[in-house]
Amino acid sequence: MNDMMMSSTMMSMDHRKMWMWFHKATDDTAIFKFWHITNAGQMAYSCAIVIVLGIFFEFIKYIRWRLEAHYQPERIMFTKYGAVKFTLDETYMSRLVSLPHLIQTILFTIQLALGYALMLIFMTFSVWLCLSVCLGITIGYFAFGYRSTMT
Repeated sequence: MNDMMMSSTMMSMDHRKMWMWFHKATDDTAIFKFWHITNAGQMAYSCAIVIVLGIFFEFIKYIRWRLEAHYQPERIMFTKYGAVKFTLDETYMSRLVSLPHLIQTILFTIQLALGYALMLIFMTFSVWLCLSVCLGITIGYFAFGYRSTMT
């Protein structure tokens, strides 16, 4: 174990710390080796980026919901006489290879990757980055999380 020193509180690889509890230190690495935070200014900038990523995460979820509501096979058309419900007759394969499904799949992949990235940022155990993840997702949910029953 010459290359990696282990203690009960943190592990060190390439002289970078990996904290095992919540901390307020500014010397930290978020996700990638090049995203090394060394001072308070870089931490504030990193927190701002993380907040924007959290908002974008909720925005992607909102866009997927809107697309799903727009391309649903059952539609309700409102007229001055009342609501008329009708169903579009499509096969499974035609829906599977359609452009809306391709867009949904791409957006889902982005949402999944971004969600895991935010989880890894949270797992740095930096209090500031963890609060930024929570704040960004909260702001994003406040802005885009409302789902009305009518589309």
